[in-house]
Amino acid sequence: MNQLTTTDIVKTLDIAEPTSNGELITPEQANAVIANFAAIKDGSSSTDHAAKCTEVLLGSYPGREVNDPQIYVRAITSILVEYHPKVSKQAVDYVTRNCKFMPTRAEVEEACQTIYRTVGRNALVAKRHLREIERREKEVARDREISESWGSDEERETKLAGLMSQVNGKCNKGDG
Repeated sequence: MNQLTTTDIVKTLDIAEPTSNGELITPEQANAVIANFAAIKDGSSSTDHAAKCTEVLLGSYPGREVNDPQIYVRAITSILVEYHPKVSKQAVDYVTRNCKFMPTRAEVEEACQTIYRTVGRNALVAKRHLREIERREKEVARDREISESWGSDEERETKLAGLMSQVNGKCNKGDG
């Protein structure tokens, strides 16, 4: 199954809601977004992965000291271990890019939740895109069926002329 990378999560953060005539993502893209959320939905990081992410976090703030580094590492690792490795890695990347000071446990949790909710929201939107794709395909098929039922150009002209004469006949009867 086509799984998204951590970078792909960032690229899919702003999938637009489908509109009746707007641009849609492809079914392959939609299925990849849905599969990505399914993969991270119930996942959790290993303690080793969470610890490595915490090391990256600490290393991103050189010269910053915490009161008790062991407690800080345990506190951050305990948050990151609750999330899929892609989410925890992306959260660390997000906080190290956006927090000027060493983040608190709450800030790391918030980053994880934001990424998780965004990927989940994107999966819902991707499902709506798939439904809209299906609706449009049915509409095209219906239009094609209607068009084919009218036959060739000459047959359509003949049928249309017959319908017009019926309408004119009914209109003329109403005038009398």
